[in-house]
Amino acid sequence: VPDRDRVTRVPVVPVLLHLLETIGYPDVAGLADDLNHGFDMLGDLRPGPGWRPRTDDKYSCPAPIEALRSANLAYVTEKLRHGRPGPYAKELLQEVVEETRLGRMIGPLRAPAYWPAKTVALHDIAGMDCLLDPPAGDLFAAASFAILQADEEGKDKIRRGEDWRRSSHNTTVAAGDVPTHHSVQDFVDVVLRLGESGHPCLAMGHDLNAAYRQFPVKSPGHSGTILHTEAGPTLWCHLAMCFGAAASVWNFNRAADAMQQLLRILLLLLAGHYVDDFNAMEFDFLAGSGFETFAGLFHELGLRVKPSKAQPPQPEHIVQGVVFTIRPDGVELRPTDRRTKQTRTTIEEALSTNKLSPEVAQKLAGRLSFLTQAVFGKLGRAALAPIYSRGADTAAWAKPDLNTGLEAALRACRGLLVHLRPRVILRNPTPAIHCVIYADA
Repeated sequence: VPDRDRVTRVPVVPVLLHLLETIGYPDVAGLADDLNHGFDMLGDLRPGPGWRPRTDDKYSCPAPIEALRSANLAYVTEKLRHGRPGPYAKELLQEVVEETRLGRMIGPLRAPAYWPAKTVALHDIAGMDCLLDPPAGDLFAAASFAILQADEEGKDKIRRGEDWRRSSHNTTVAAGDVPTHHSVQDFVDVVLRLGESGHPCLAMGHDLNAAYRQFPVKSPGHSGTILHTEAGPTLWCHLAMCFGAAASVWNFNRAADAMQQLLRILLLLLAGHYVDDFNAMEFDFLAGSGFETFAGLFHELGLRVKPSKAQPPQPEHIVQGVVFTIRPDGVELRPTDRRTKQTRTTIEEALSTNKLSPEVAQKLAGRLSFLTQAVFGKLGRAALAPIYSRGADTAAWAKPDLNTGLEAALRACRGLLVHLRPRVILRNPTPAIHCVIYADA
């Protein structure tokens, strides 16, 4: 079903809510309000059912809206006065125009009167040669920027994000829980349990297409974005949740959890998800029908999946960047060659230049986190702390130079990658003698 000129199809919401009520889902009232009126992108976030309480105070002291008004205006002023089109400005503009035609954004918009500069229309693009009025009320904007990622073949692809951190949007978020993510170890546990029956099982998966972009926002004016073009700065507002917003993570995972419960209760499918990446394990004689109804349920509810990333039932698939192989005696895990190469290249470059920026550190920490969960275990966990710390170091005066702890962590991770071997989790491991190491304090 092609995209319509709206974020969600109208018949989908009542059907989805009826199914959730039927299975007794505990968050029906909250999801009903969000799906019908849009998800809040600022302020207090709705808790997810069954999510663990936070053990830190990261989102316990949100900034008030008054502080956002001041901070965001200063940020916007800086971007309008000194911003320039980036090297991928044309590609980003093409994506924004397409998103607008699909009904996920509105624009180009006229800048509010209190902004220090005017925005421009797109006179060379049909239908966008005049400026529209911005939404009523507060308008908070974040600059669009290009994110380079590698596709399945290792080729670079450009993804657009908004800098909601520096624009101060994310400072208003308040959350007291942690979204549930199913790691590779969760799926290992499912396979080992299914194996107790004596029947072989297979892995399957689907990935939602433009996951965040399938769900609406409550106040488009809170989700503005500035994109610099050759003609001048342009202003747009999102009608759907966008990448870069802390609120998108909580909001989307609540919706994804609801879909997960439908898969489990209506289809009896042992499914889990890591954000928009859904996987399931099933007995071989049921896996074919499970895979078809898996995609069919999403389709009937208007949620689009990526055909190119569909993983039909097989004993081996890539799950969260790790080659997941179901063996007769258990499960074997090993990282993909491409991910290992990317990670080693990033580490080598950081060590050779003696520099690691927060942006690169965030991506590196994410890759290493998956490897730690799947392959290294607790062996690599300590080395992640300095890398995560650098990723969170966003102070204006921060320098990218490596410190002693960060350099040691990178060298430790490099050593683990050099001597990397597949990890095998046996269903019935042979009892062995274990050594215990003692040390003083």
